Amino acid sequence: MIPIAIYARYSTDKQDARSIDDQLRRCREYAERNGYEVVAEFTDAATSGAHTERANLRRMLDVATATKRPPFKAVIVDDLSRLSRDLGDTWRIIFTDLAAVDIKVIDASTGMASDASGARTMFAAMAMVNDTFLQLVRHETHRGLQGRAIAGFSTGGSLFGFKTYSEPNPSDREHPRKLWAIDEDTAPIVRRIFDMFDQGGYSYRAIADRLNREHVPAPRNNGRGGKHGNGWSHVSVRAILTNEKYAGRWRWNTSKWIRVPGKKARRQLARPESEHVVREYPELAIIDMTTWDRVQSRMRKHKRGEGTIIRQSQRQYLVSGLLRCGLCGGPMSIVSQKTKNEVRYANFGCSAYHSRGKAICANSASISEKKITEALLDALRDTLRVPVIAEAFAAAFEKRIGDRAQLGTGDLEKLLRAAETRVTNATRLIVEMPDDLDLRRQRAADQEEVRRLKSEIAAQGAAGTAAVPDRKSIAAATGRLLTAIAEEAPERGRAILAEVMGPLTLTPKEERPERFIEASGSVDLAKVAAVFANGSSGGRI
Repeated sequence: MIPIAIYARYSTDKQDARSIDDQLRRCREYAERNGYEVVAEFTDAATSGAHTERANLRRMLDVATATKRPPFKAVIVDDLSRLSRDLGDTWRIIFTDLAAVDIKVIDASTGMASDASGARTMFAAMAMVNDTFLQLVRHETHRGLQGRAIAGFSTGGSLFGFKTYSEPNPSDREHPRKLWAIDEDTAPIVRRIFDMFDQGGYSYRAIADRLNREHVPAPRNNGRGGKHGNGWSHVSVRAILTNEKYAGRWRWNTSKWIRVPGKKARRQLARPESEHVVREYPELAIIDMTTWDRVQSRMRKHKRGEGTIIRQSQRQYLVSGLLRCGLCGGPMSIVSQKTKNEVRYANFGCSAYHSRGKAICANSASISEKKITEALLDALRDTLRVPVIAEAFAAAFEKRIGDRAQLGTGDLEKLLRAAETRVTNATRLIVEMPDDLDLRRQRAADQEEVRRLKSEIAAQGAAGTAAVPDRKSIAAATGRLLTAIAEEAPERGRAILAEVMGPLTLTPKEERPERFIEASGSVDLAKVAAVFANGSSGGRI
């Protein structure tokens, strides 16, 4: 019997958990009627089909592509919309990801398989219908919210300084709408923030530090917006000072959200001002318009002050995202930088201290990016010189070479075609979204995969089994690699380090006579060997 897997999913709109059982039952019945053996079942509950960041969908794809001989030859879905409702994602999953390892997708509702004659046309039509339904739902939802905004009702969400209450005598008693009202418990805090900035001359960070010292409750404390500790930050203070709702002017439809292809994440884009819905509600004004205008005038002149965190998206370093504060456990970010003789120098410091003040974290120490990078590389080099590590590397190389010897040229060429398709698709999307860094990084990774596969195909044709490098060569190569990824490809190097090591914790030691920071972390050496030997480092070894 042919081994197959089943994938089932239900979203959160008109379905419930019983939908999963119904889908699995129908897929099992289809498998039994057609002589298939179900060897795996993957289900995602209460998850939208608009993206592919679903835990068990990713697990299914990982299982399918982990080895050259997948444990199943087909994936059965109750209908194609369970796999995805996005047209591009549906095509990529079926005809790129799964087709690359010779796994077909079967729609149990129609009996159509992706490798059948005319399947591409049929699946494209079905995927287009699913995608159209998704766009229609989005349009109807947006239109309904626009109607609420025009009528003065809440469109969802919360806002510090305000609260909502149900409309009196609702036309739909089962779904009453919400109206805004000033929250007299938190509105005085908003007025105080405006007064501190306007009359007191405080900076964003100084306001945050003062409020935190006084234990004033912050918006979304320990929630979204307070991911790495509670309290006020310079960002939350600035968000209040720039929100015109506090002056009684409510503006809706100022932006739209575009989903990043294949991901759950979305990107916010500004809408033209002609599409904005603007209403004046003097009864909801927490501050007067004169104060608002004066504050905005000062903010336009307000330059980046001391303690403001510099966005790391401006440049990626090898240690970006890997450092943690030893006192509060929060992330360490770039807090200062300068350029001298065309060389950029950056310093990392505790994000909580520089954003929220000493009341949240007392770690005022900062460290040079170059010093911590050099210390990390030296520690890794010393670790990789240990004999037992060289043995682990050699074993990983032997396994890699053995796997490559068993993998036929035809299989490699199939993987090559799939990688080339991904490059083509990413290039087309970059034309539409030129500022998408994730797309550019993914295309670069796929281009590297194309080069690697071409090299392996050429190596198979020119020679048989490659020789396992000796221990000295391995040690020298890994040392060169560490230097290369730090100097030539810090973004790729950071991704590699994130795979093989935990956070690097930096703790200031006040008992030492000189300024001293202790760094500690851990490395999964088995993963290091596997990553380097499998060519994930860019083929340098």
